[in-house]
Amino acid sequence: MEQQHHKINSQFFLLLVFSALAFSGPTHAICVPRNSAGGFDTSLGKTNMSVSLSSLKPVSTQSTPALTPTALTPPPTVRTKLPVPVVSSLTPPIPTLATTLSANGGGARALPAAAAPKLKAVCTNLTDFPDLCVSTLTPFLSGEIMVDDKRALLDASIKAVINGTNALIALAEEYAGRATSPQMKESLEGCKNDFANVLEDIKSATDAMAIPEYYTISMYLSTSITNISDCDDEFWGLNPMKSDNQRLKDMFDNCLALAQSINWRTPA
Repeated sequence: MEQQHHKINSQFFLLLVFSALAFSGPTHAICVPRNSAGGFDTSLGKTNMSVSLSSLKPVSTQSTPALTPTALTPPPTVRTKLPVPVVSSLTPPIPTLATTLSANGGGARALPAAAAPKLKAVCTNLTDFPDLCVSTLTPFLSGEIMVDDKRALLDASIKAVINGTNALIALAEEYAGRATSPQMKESLEGCKNDFANVLEDIKSATDAMAIPEYYTISMYLSTSITNISDCDDEFWGLNPMKSDNQRLKDMFDNCLALAQSINWRTPA
C-alpha cells in the first residue's frame, strides 16, 4: 500500500516538472489567415479592374512585310508614223486634176447636139462613173461618128488617162516644191516614180491593142490602178494627192469597162 502511494507521488512529481518546463519559455502567436486553406493568397497579382478596357491598345502581332525593290522595266519602244506637215498653201493655188485635164484636152469642147446624149447613154450603160466618162472623153472626141465607135471611145479614154497621169506627175512636182518637210518631198518623189510606171503600163496596153489581145490589155490597165495606189502608200500622214489619185483610178476603171465592151476578134 505504501509502495503504491509512493508510485503515485513520483508520477505527480514528474507531471509538475514537465508542466513547469512547458510554460517556462516565451510564447509566439501564429497568425493564420481566416480564409486560408493552406494555399496561395488568390488576391496576389490581381490588376485594378477600375482601369477602362478601352484605354488598353491591342498589340499588333502582324509584322510589316519587307518591301522588295523591283527593277524598273523601260516601256517598249513603239514606232509610230508621225503626221507629215501640210504642204504650204501659196497663191496661186495648185490646179486640180479636173482643171488640168480640161486645159490639156483642148478646153471645154462641146460635142454636136446629137452626139452629147449618145455619149451620155454609152457612158451610163458601160461604166461605173458615167459623169467622169463624159467629161474626160469629150475633149478627145470630134463628132457623132466617133461616139458610135466603141474602139474610138477606148482610144479617147486611153488619151484621157495618159493626159491625167502626166497631170499628176506635174502636180507631184508642184507639191514637192512647196513641201515643208523632207518626208513630204520623199513621198512625192515616190509618187512620180509610181506615175512613170503607170505610163509604161499604158504603153504596154496600147501595144496589146494592136495585136489585139484583150487579156494583156486588161492586165496592164489593172496594173496601172495598182501603181496609183502605190502612190497613196508613199505617205505616212497627210496625202495631198489622195483625191486626184482616186479620180485617175476611176478613169482607168472606165477605160477597163470600155475595153471589155469591145469584140476584139473583129479587126479594127
